[in-house]
Amino acid sequence: MFPRRQRPPRYLSSPRRYQRARIQRGPGPTNPSFLNLFQDNDGKFDVNRIFTSIQHMEKTYKQVSPYITRFMKR
Repeated sequence: MFPRRQRPPRYLSSPRRYQRARIQRGPGPTNPSFLNLFQDNDGKFDVNRIFTSIQHMEKTYKQVSPYITRFMKR
């Protein structure tokens, strides 16, 4: 009764859709690691920064652990 229309082909992904913006990085370590987060500009480890991070993780654990134990018991 009704004639079928032809639809344009559908592409799963367009090449431009997933292109990332090129980020220009300044001078610094070429292979950043987790330990580089705790170094100062001279490359020495910043003990205060390490202990502050540990304290933050401890506070977060104390806040979240009761909820985790509730779900584990169920």
